[in-house]
Amino acid sequence: MPEININISSANKNNYIFINYWGFRENGPSNLKRPFIIESNDEIRWYLNYLHHPILANFSYGTGLVQLRNGNFVMGVRSTNKIYEINYAGEIFNTLGLQGYYFHHHVYEKPNGNFLVTSEDPNRSTVEDIIVEIDRDHGGFVREWDLTQSLDPLRQAWPNIRRDNNDTDWCHANGVYYDPSDSGIIVSCRVQGTIKLSPDNQVQWILAPHRDWNDNLTTKLLKPLDNNSNHITNHNVLDGTENHPEFEWAWYQHSPILLPNGNLMLFDNGDNRNYTGELEYSRAVEYHIDEGNKTVQQMWEFGKSFGQETFSPIVSKVNYYEDDQTVLFASGCIKPSTGKVILLDYSSKIKKFEASIVAPDTVGRAAGGIAFHSVCLSNF
Repeated sequence: MPEININISSANKNNYIFINYWGFRENGPSNLKRPFIIESNDEIRWYLNYLHHPILANFSYGTGLVQLRNGNFVMGVRSTNKIYEINYAGEIFNTLGLQGYYFHHHVYEKPNGNFLVTSEDPNRSTVEDIIVEIDRDHGGFVREWDLTQSLDPLRQAWPNIRRDNNDTDWCHANGVYYDPSDSGIIVSCRVQGTIKLSPDNQVQWILAPHRDWNDNLTTKLLKPLDNNSNHITNHNVLDGTENHPEFEWAWYQHSPILLPNGNLMLFDNGDNRNYTGELEYSRAVEYHIDEGNKTVQQMWEFGKSFGQETFSPIVSKVNYYEDDQTVLFASGCIKPSTGKVILLDYSSKIKKFEASIVAPDTVGRAAGGIAFHSVCLSNF
């Protein structure tokens, strides 16, 4: 298990931090996972060990376990390409197949209980570019979003610098979120940008630098505004080669969520920022998007000033908790093999809790330096 260092202890002693830990290996492959829960001090209160489970002994997931509204968890497992609903004891309550598709990264629970799942078709050359909705009660696909049809698989303005084959993994969909206002979905495509799609797979908007989009998609690009709602027209800012004092694009992002005010929040990893990678920092960033006028305005950010201290080029998580207006900012892959979890007050940006999770070198490095993929507050 990791070394856990509490830098700021939470005043709320009922805070339970659920960590989808990657840095575990016990006589098996390096990508075995052992999620655990800590209290607001460094006490581990729960962990899940499937090492001797008859089905999931070698289980490996994408972003990890996601807590459902009923208190159970859901996870997609790559080794079986199935979706499992489990409880705290690890008992399996429901199993859903992917009809021959492969699982990767993320499962999201819609308000109606169905699951949105990032997936891929093993019978074609591209990977990680399909989203499916699964009927939770009866199984089967409700609908499918094929990103090769809605986007441009030939666009490689953002090279996939973490993978060998850019053509195959041209999209790398790593997160999905449902928009109840119009039943659309918001997809984080790590090497394209953040995209909103209609239920019938039509692009509604694209949040990304404007470089190298084909003519059919340029009308969907969001145009940035400054703090006074004036259009930012600097070509270098639009292209992504430089930042505006009041606006920055998100780079190689994760974890799209919608806030109660309707704004979008992302974990802006900052990998290859401005196409150079010289500015190494990660942010939680909030954008206001006007879908009708196709504009985007940066409203709030946190993390830039910490630089490499919280810079995580891959994985990671943001979340917002409306009850106490708290933001979770969790960097999962800070070299060497470290993750950092920060809870902060949204208005003041004052830290309410901070912990470092340090994986043992022998396993953290085997997992690519990842300490964890995602984090959430739990109702344990």
